[in-house]
Amino acid sequence: MQATTTRRPDLTVAGARPRLGRGADPYLLLVPALAVLFLVSVYPTIYAFYLSLTTHVGGVNEFVGLENYAQMVRDPLFWDSLRVTATFVIGVIAIELALGLGLALLLNQGLPGEWFFRTLLVLPMAATPIVVALAWRIMLNSTFGIVNYVLGLFGIPPQGWLGSAQLALPTLMLIDAWQWTPFVALILLAGLQSLPRGPLEAARLDGATEFQVFRHITVPLLGRVIAIAAVFRFVDAVKTFDIIYGTTGGGPGTTTQTTNIFSFLTGFRWGQLGYAAAIAITLTFVVSLIAARLLSSSSD
Repeated sequence: MQATTTRRPDLTVAGARPRLGRGADPYLLLVPALAVLFLVSVYPTIYAFYLSLTTHVGGVNEFVGLENYAQMVRDPLFWDSLRVTATFVIGVIAIELALGLGLALLLNQGLPGEWFFRTLLVLPMAATPIVVALAWRIMLNSTFGIVNYVLGLFGIPPQGWLGSAQLALPTLMLIDAWQWTPFVALILLAGLQSLPRGPLEAARLDGATEFQVFRHITVPLLGRVIAIAAVFRFVDAVKTFDIIYGTTGGGPGTTTQTTNIFSFLTGFRWGQLGYAAAIAITLTFVVSLIAARLLSSSSD
């Protein structure tokens, strides 16, 4: 008996183009995202590096090699801006981790109306940084600001929060902490709620106090989450521009002039675009190295 074969029906739509192999489809879907990434990130970085090797003379960019980087190493204002940046970044990370952990522990207790407090935490993060800066600038005004008015009710003399060389930088740290502590708190709260309950309950059954459980079990288990929150805030704090520029502009003097602000002033106020680009490229490189190191340490 002769075997019969059935022919597979032709499902090809007339006029349709042949598809590429299945393996190419995921890469085609990435093309729009990669194009946007190139336009908004890669190309500006490449162009900034090109600018860092030039100087603007007579309306044209003249190639000077590494001269801008050599000038940066010799510039005391650059090193002072690095000191201010390091002080600001370390200060805000310490404040935000401490307050954020406290808020996360409080919200993790299952208090009534917890959803309402979580909503309140999101509000500062939703505000535009320049709006936050202008609002705090008004509230901290030494003449008519509400902060000095409230302190005056308790007999405390008015303070020049943003005009004092001693108070300006700590005040900026507190403003940044007001806006971004909720971000840290939400990350740590998610970490707390994902911790295994077994070790915590076993420690309590063995007679450990809540502080001992927190110190010897909760914090070690939460260490990686804390490190990730610190890396996020480290990268973001180094880039802080709006709050500083909108409140002090880098003053008084250079007491709040971070490297970000120094690079901006160098390029757009003093007209040294090549030198400003060299500062920005160096800052990006250093921050990337430190962030990568912190992330690798947290994953060990």
